[in-house]
Amino acid sequence: MTVRFLLLPLPGFTLLPFAAFVDKLRFSSDEADHSRQHYCRWLVAAPQPQQRSSCGVVINAEPLPHTLTQFDYVVLFGGRPTELTAEQQLPYRSLLRNFSALNRPLAAIDNSVFLLAQLGLLNGRKVAVHWRHQPQFSQRFPHLEIAPESLYYRDGNRLSCAGGSAAADLAVALLQPHLGRVRANKGLADMLIDGHRSPQQPQPKESTVRQCGDTMVNRATALMLNQLAQPLSIPQLAKQLGLSRRQLDRRFQQQYQRSAAGHYLWLRLNHADWLLLNSDWSLPILADACGFCSPEHLSRQYQRQFSLRPSQRRTQDRDQAEPSVNR
Repeated sequence: MTVRFLLLPLPGFTLLPFAAFVDKLRFSSDEADHSRQHYCRWLVAAPQPQQRSSCGVVINAEPLPHTLTQFDYVVLFGGRPTELTAEQQLPYRSLLRNFSALNRPLAAIDNSVFLLAQLGLLNGRKVAVHWRHQPQFSQRFPHLEIAPESLYYRDGNRLSCAGGSAAADLAVALLQPHLGRVRANKGLADMLIDGHRSPQQPQPKESTVRQCGDTMVNRATALMLNQLAQPLSIPQLAKQLGLSRRQLDRRFQQQYQRSAAGHYLWLRLNHADWLLLNSDWSLPILADACGFCSPEHLSRQYQRQFSLRPSQRRTQDRDQAEPSVNR
């Protein structure tokens, strides 16, 4: 049996999940390591002959196909920006809706889940979203349910993946029903991946990647990261951890030389900084997504932490990106 994939890297797609997914197909597609498209076939397509990734690497692409019946799966790869403009969406609209009408699996990796949501192709579905983008996705599409801990998730003929190396896990999951477990897992060791992860395995988060030596502080930070848009009060946080506010503040002072409230503010401002660079949201929407009562409040706190206004940050980022765009 040959499994056929149409791969659609969107403008600014993230290179890691794209490479992980394609390389997993490559290992499973042939005997030994010959890289022939035998058991799996894939076509990389885009509206233009080349597509630029978020890191600036450019890949070659075939034209978008007019007929889709030859494909078993369509897989999209997103990145930065999180949401495409109406002009950028246009080439994909009829293609994705036509494939959806075939009732075949449609997969969104990384921020391409935003495009499917924009086109109404996720209505009534539960989706996996990268932990960093979950507040933004919930703010933009409050009617859609997120599987907050899942690396990837399947809801009927819609698949979603948080991105990163989890794209290889999704590829294995897609291949297993067609090629069997052994061939689907083939090549994981060559990719230096320990084994196939289930969708239930939780996403690593910043709080687990950058742990300090205090378990209670790590737990508190995890709770903070899950409540960036609607911050918990510090007494509420302390109560959930079975501590007094004074005990919690003392632990944060020992680890970070700031209070629990100060650390919470630091996390929300860093998330606001990330959104400034990775979304085109207006300041009022961004302030709401990061738990600030007004754009003015966000702007004051942001300037205090980063020594520049949010508008200056966006201008600075565009100026720094300009040379790479014109190369």
